[in-house]
Amino acid sequence: MLKDHVSIQSTVVWCDSMVSLQWIKASPHKWKTFIANRVSQIHERLAPDCFRYVPSASNPSDIASRGALPMQFLSDRSWLSGPDWLIGPPEKWPKVPPLLKSEEVMAEAQIVSLPLNSEITPIESWLENYSSFTWLKRHTAFLLRYFKYLRDPHADSLLTGGLSTDELKLAVIRLVRFMQRPAFALVGPEPENLNITKRWKLVQKLLHSFWDRWRKDYLGGLQTRSKWTKEFINLKVDDLVIMKEPNLSPSQWKMARITKVLPGEDGIVRVAEVKTAQGTFTRSERKLCPLPLA
Repeated sequence: MLKDHVSIQSTVVWCDSMVSLQWIKASPHKWKTFIANRVSQIHERLAPDCFRYVPSASNPSDIASRGALPMQFLSDRSWLSGPDWLIGPPEKWPKVPPLLKSEEVMAEAQIVSLPLNSEITPIESWLENYSSFTWLKRHTAFLLRYFKYLRDPHADSLLTGGLSTDELKLAVIRLVRFMQRPAFALVGPEPENLNITKRWKLVQKLLHSFWDRWRKDYLGGLQTRSKWTKEFINLKVDDLVIMKEPNLSPSQWKMARITKVLPGEDGIVRVAEVKTAQGTFTRSERKLCPLPLA
């Protein structure tokens, strides 16, 4: 409403909490869900650079939190007109102190861990002794020849001398089979009493897991973010985009085409009009995921 009557050149948000400033100026994915959701909502409306620090002693709203009487509000000049330095140039404003990782900030940081249980077999330890696949292949071929001799020392087909091509090929096949053995699990028998409800729930869980990964890993990478220092391509007319709808699953998000862009004074497009089969809508660029063109 205020933008319709007053020309606003820049926006500055003052905060006297160093902890909140550290949350806002960092990426939301660093924090736990509760803080991350609120930081994301703030980033959708304001850039992190808009936030500046104000000491509590100079914060006009601080008096309201101390249970002051009405007469104290009238006699407090900062409550009516703000601190004296506010009408001065930005160079005279309070400097932002260095953002330190306090215990309160780190308490909200996500801890990502991946349990790993790895058992090294004797053969794997033996394979690590070779820095050349050629030497590993030849030694394996000699071992296979020796094992064949141990099984039948009196066989007429025993080989001596240098290795043959067939022996080297067999050694490569055995090495590949050994390395691929953990990746190919045995196929179990078909279940006799298959519960359809449980099977349906499992399929739905896999489906939701796929869309969550698609939304976080792929779709999120298509969005431009103001915190990036590298240049990015602005949205433009005729671009194909996917409209993010928080109340719908990702499989139901609609594809649209940009018909009009509304850039800001800095030339960066933050709002655009898009056209779908249901009509034309105005959306923030954070709700639009541009599709890569071939």
